[in-house]
Amino acid sequence: AFINFSGSDYTIDYKVAGSAEDHQMNIHTPRAVSSTSEEPAKLSVNFFNGNERTTVRYRIGKDAMWTEMPLVSAVDPYYELLSQRWEDFRTLDLPAMWSDNPDLKMSAFPGGRLPGRAESTHLWQVDIPTGLSAGTHVVEVWVTDMFGREYHDAHSFRVVAE
Repeated sequence: AFINFSGSDYTIDYKVAGSAEDHQMNIHTPRAVSSTSEEPAKLSVNFFNGNERTTVRYRIGKDAMWTEMPLVSAVDPYYELLSQRWEDFRTLDLPAMWSDNPDLKMSAFPGGRLPGRAESTHLWQVDIPTGLSAGTHVVEVWVTDMFGREYHDAHSFRVVAE
């Protein structure tokens, strides 16, 4: 986080290490949503520099109305997915799997376990509306931070008929 001062006024900017400066949020949905499921899928927005004074709105499709999302206290589902993928990959015995290739030198799986999961203080979440047609849909997200600055991003997901 970077604090910028102008007299007695300030703003706070957030920069994700290794990402572009405009990467300010993760939008997460399941890769595919069932058109017939009775359990609604979640749309989650992790606005990294967000707080209770942040407004997050979304719409699915250009003709839809913008709808405000509630701030929730929950574990970020994208972080849960990354944690599980690391655990699953770590259990593979890659050196044994690739031992028949003498050109491939591999030791134990590199890196360390991600920090424990904790509830986020900057996560907005809603149920994805039911009744969407099968196919690819684009969800747009519009955020206004506590300083009145606006951020926009989009994400696609599929609805599958079952």
